Amino acid sequence: MKVERLLPDQRDSTNFYAMFREIAAAHISRTATGLTSPPAHVVPEMHAGPNLDGAALELEMSPQRRYELCADYDVEIAESLRRMEAVDAGERPCPDYLTKVQHGQMDNYKRALLVRWMYFFTRRYNLADGTLHRAAAYADRFLSAATELRLLGAVAVFVAAKYEDRYTTLKLNSGEVASYGLFTKDEVVAMETKVVAALDYSMGGPTARTFVDHFTRRGGEDPRDDIVKSLAHHLADPTFLDCRHLQFLPSTVAASAVFVARCTINQMRGFRWNDGVKELLACTRYAAEDLRACIAAMYDMHELETWPGYQHMRINYQRHYSLPDRLEMTQHIFLAD
Repeated sequence: MKVERLLPDQRDSTNFYAMFREIAAAHISRTATGLTSPPAHVVPEMHAGPNLDGAALELEMSPQRRYELCADYDVEIAESLRRMEAVDAGERPCPDYLTKVQHGQMDNYKRALLVRWMYFFTRRYNLADGTLHRAAAYADRFLSAATELRLLGAVAVFVAAKYEDRYTTLKLNSGEVASYGLFTKDEVVAMETKVVAALDYSMGGPTARTFVDHFTRRGGEDPRDDIVKSLAHHLADPTFLDCRHLQFLPSTVAASAVFVARCTINQMRGFRWNDGVKELLACTRYAAEDLRACIAAMYDMHELETWPGYQHMRINYQRHYSLPDRLEMTQHIFLAD
């Protein structure tokens, strides 16, 4: 989704990114309710935040609470996300930019090193969930048209974090970005302006993390649901290390991660492998066969375990799991439909 072109605030104000989020929320809400008249001008609030204590704020912003508030528009929101993913092609990177744009200056391994560095950056400052997904997408889109690396990675994380959480600048500003990456503050500000312009000011497309949250939105009744969601997020995260996953839509990556996670948790807990799988597929609107290639690519990554950053992501997940055998998973895919 595209909004009015504005220059990023060079003093690290969150107002610019807060406006993106509020306009995006208004857009989805209006799409869901069928309203077509122009919305009133959105003015970002200037106060420090809602008057809630930590526990109350966490409850108010929980996925289950958001689902309850949006339940009446569930189908419309799903259709809007899919439409944004499919129609706004400019918000997707070129799948083969490494050969068509970079021309050998960067390969898949170097790109994985960049994503690993971005992963460490997001963890160093405890940035909002979803920052890495959005930052990697920003970096890939930028590299689909230009050729700069670590400074790009740092700025992509910074921009994505401010989009995901308007309070990011309470713990991270352009000076901190410059210090962490050994850049100058002027370089960071200049690159931020270039990145936002290169993205054509279209910054709100759904990521794989968006779809994992959406596909698991009805969870909570079964004790396995939260574990499936957590594992699905973990399975989707390393896909950004491998450029081959750019050929898949974010919803495909998310549906594949949730499918594999559900089968894995069922196996580990002693349930039938397909317990709850058909309901999950109905929620994603994918047939299991549609996910075969993406799941195979996911298995390639987990079996090789040699990608830069993969072992760190695996260790930081802090839960033990063992994916079903590849042949067994192939049979699950065949039988699921």
